[in-house]
Amino acid sequence: MFACCVQEAEESALKVTQNLETHKEEKIRVEDQRQDYVKEKARLELKVKDLQDNDRSSKSEEQAIRRQLADLEKEINQKQAELQDVTPKYTQKLKEESELNTRLKALTERRDALFSKQGLNTRFKSAAERDAHITKELASIKKTTDDYVTQASIYLSLLLSFLDAFFVLFLGL
Repeated sequence: MFACCVQEAEESALKVTQNLETHKEEKIRVEDQRQDYVKEKARLELKVKDLQDNDRSSKSEEQAIRRQLADLEKEINQKQAELQDVTPKYTQKLKEESELNTRLKALTERRDALFSKQGLNTRFKSAAERDAHITKELASIKKTTDDYVTQASIYLSLLLSFLDAFFVLFLGL
């Protein structure tokens, strides 16, 4: 009986050893899985942290861009207000410039006329000499005008002659 108990005890010990081995292998397998899960958890936690950091970074970049946009809009509004303030002044200055240019042109013409008159007066020793020169200039201008009128008459008569010839040759009139 003692031998029987020993054998049963040995068999039980063998079964327990086998169970222990099986449980040990299962424990190793479960431990390996747990470590894999811990590693995966750590990887996912890092990924979540990165995503959160990126999200925070994106949000801070978005906020910075929104601030820049708001600043630009404020500057645009300020420049628009300045433009509205400056435009009437600019228009007024353009008008003043135009008026001054017109006045300058008139004064320049007046000055040139005075210089011209002064030049004629200093060029001649007397009013009679000046009048003789003016009469001579007028005669020259009249002769030139008469020459142009004469040439125009000649051209007109030639044109009429050509028209008569045209009507005779082509229209039989």
